[in-house]
Amino acid sequence: MPACRFPAIGEHNSEHLRVLGELDHFARSVAAGRLGMARDYARNLATWFTTHLATMDSVLAGC
Repeated sequence: MPACRFPAIGEHNSEHLRVLGELDHFARSVAAGRLGMARDYARNLATWFTTHLATMDSVLAGC
């Protein structure tokens, strides 16, 4: 992203960090035996990923 001077680098990186933080949170929940919300999150993660690829990553691929 820096090499092609991607204008939304901050937003893009923040989005990845947000999801990684959420995954860490839910991993700790699962380790503590709290599975319900983690299951819901995991079910919805594919939708987030598809949207992210179609929007942010597709723009980046043009660099």
